[in-house]
Amino acid sequence: MLDHDAVMDRDLGLDLMIRLLGMSEADARAEARTESGGHISYPTLKRLYEAHLTETRRLEAQQTREEMQEEAVVCEEFSSISRR
Repeated sequence: MLDHDAVMDRDLGLDLMIRLLGMSEADARAEARTESGGHISYPTLKRLYEAHLTETRRLEAQQTREEMQEEAVVCEEFSSISRR
């Protein structure tokens, strides 16, 4: 996974998949059963990458909506103060 020349220990591979890639333990174990030792397939990496990107976009969009709502509140407060 990190060193293509060395043999990856299965337990270390599982730990890295869970901690660094955010895989569930069940998914990491299933991947280790289908791959050699602690390695992960490219299709699985692609699915993980796409899932992380989708979640990041969702969170960014949510943050943008919240920022727009906050700006609207500030503008409304400013407008009400300036009318006085």
